[in-house]
Amino acid sequence: MFKKLRYQGKIFISYSIVVMIIMTISTYFVQIYITEIITATEKGHISELTRKTAEQVDAVVTRMDQASSKIATTSQVVKILSNIQKQENTDNNYFTTHISDAGDIRNIILDSDGYQSIQDRISVISLSGDFVSVNLFDTVAPQRVDILNLEWFNNAFLTDQDKYLIKMHQDDWTDKDRSCFSYVRVIKSIIDVPVGLVEIQYPEKKFIELLMMDDTTPVSIVILDTKGDVFYEQIREELGLSADSYEKYQKAVESMNQTSMLFKDKIGDENIIYSVRKLPQYGINIILIEREKDFLTPVRRMTEGIFLAEGIVLLVTFVMIYGISKRLTKPIVDLRKSIEGFDVDTLSLDLPKVNKDNEMALLTSAFDLMLTKIRSTSSELVQSRTRELKANYLALQSQVDPHFLYNILTVIGTMGQQYGDHEILHMCSSLTQMLSYSTSMKTGHATIGMEIKHLANYLTLMKYRYMDFLTYELNVDERLVSVAIPKLSLLPIVENCFQHAFSNKKPPYAISIKGEILEDRWVIEVTDNGSGFSQEALANIQLKTDNIKKEIDTNSYSPDLEMGGLGLLNTFARFRLYYSGQETFACSNVPEGGGRITIGGLLEEHAETGKAGSKE
Repeated sequence: MFKKLRYQGKIFISYSIVVMIIMTISTYFVQIYITEIITATEKGHISELTRKTAEQVDAVVTRMDQASSKIATTSQVVKILSNIQKQENTDNNYFTTHISDAGDIRNIILDSDGYQSIQDRISVISLSGDFVSVNLFDTVAPQRVDILNLEWFNNAFLTDQDKYLIKMHQDDWTDKDRSCFSYVRVIKSIIDVPVGLVEIQYPEKKFIELLMMDDTTPVSIVILDTKGDVFYEQIREELGLSADSYEKYQKAVESMNQTSMLFKDKIGDENIIYSVRKLPQYGINIILIEREKDFLTPVRRMTEGIFLAEGIVLLVTFVMIYGISKRLTKPIVDLRKSIEGFDVDTLSLDLPKVNKDNEMALLTSAFDLMLTKIRSTSSELVQSRTRELKANYLALQSQVDPHFLYNILTVIGTMGQQYGDHEILHMCSSLTQMLSYSTSMKTGHATIGMEIKHLANYLTLMKYRYMDFLTYELNVDERLVSVAIPKLSLLPIVENCFQHAFSNKKPPYAISIKGEILEDRWVIEVTDNGSGFSQEALANIQLKTDNIKKEIDTNSYSPDLEMGGLGLLNTFARFRLYYSGQETFACSNVPEGGGRITIGGLLEEHAETGKAGSKE
């Protein structure tokens, strides 16, 4: 479509595209720059937010730890819980019948800094499930057997840890819907034996208020415990991850031996930033999660505004470019109208008279000079092309590497040494005729009759070498005897049988040369009983012949290319030049085993009907 446009249209579109590309690239890099600044700022912001959140959680847990430590180390509490172990085991809660001991423990709890600051439920529980608590809520007194079946109660005595956190759960001491998390510490006697534990609760509602963020950007909060389980999560707008992902970030922080790190990941197609901070003292990891698109909203709005302004600027620019391109191309349009009157037969052009100071005058003079040179050199180009094709043909014809002579000389030497009889004379006579024919380069072509005679001499000599292991058949229509073909065309094909077809096959060997006329074409087939062509060889021959066709047909063929002496490709190239694309050349396999090479071309005149041939 672009090629069909006028020159003015091409100038207009080209400059418009350049302007659009420049403005788009500029906007892109501005957006990237601003995005990087905002992203860096937001990373710092979320890191700081994570630090503050971690400090708030740390402050709460630290108060719970201090309060539980004070209660658990008070001698009065240890003494009462130790005495309970010595009492007779009953189904009733010990502290419901021993009001004094219950009052002492409550006073100790009320005097602790933890209750004064936390002001929530604090319970002391014996190993047998007896409990006493101080709280601001209604308490349902559970049975001792129910307390003993609590999972967190039993787990407290199964590990080596004296203290741990229990994630958000339903309050076990009330029948109302009240969630909280707990800090549990094991109480031990003076001989380091567990006698009970203290549980300090912190309500979820109060914890949510503590972590409430006064921020316009939605941020999710996830708190992981020491096992990597979700201790607490506050997910906003479905901005969360699976437990496996949380564990991956937690392990990454631990492996890097860092207290805080930033990660970038994806949820679907959205980029997400994760800020992780660890509280080493309690094994808690605080994770804040934020969508990249949420804090990049101002960048998107700014980009939309820039593109709108660009659209207006581009519209004005297009109008200006159109006017300038029309003014610049007007002289070219006038010249085009003059060129439309070009006379092909006389190679003449009626050019308009223009001002000599105008650039178009120089262009007009150049056209006039060009036509003069074309007229004077056109005939020379035709002659040069003819000479070039002839030179290519002769160069290919001259690429003769009659390596078969070495084989024949070896045969003659061997036969002379072994036998010394008159057969050597016959062999030398045949060889002399071959040498005379193959080395004569007065002309680059011969007749099929001459080629068949030369081929018969060669097969006669090869018969001396292979004896009864070789049979051959020459069956060529006599009308082909006078047909002109490139010299030494058949011998390379037969030579190919000995070099390749019979190289991997045991004798006997058989070769058949058949020539006939099919309508207005002559065809010669050379068939052997050798190993045939592999699929790879056929594909390779087809590829190389296609390349030769392309180079010859586009006048880019170079006779200096290595063609392998009188090989198949050399023969095909000479046929291509000789018959100007009307040649026949094919390689195939025969069903009964062996290969077949077919060559041929158009007939220029027909000989008398009949056949001539010899058969061995």
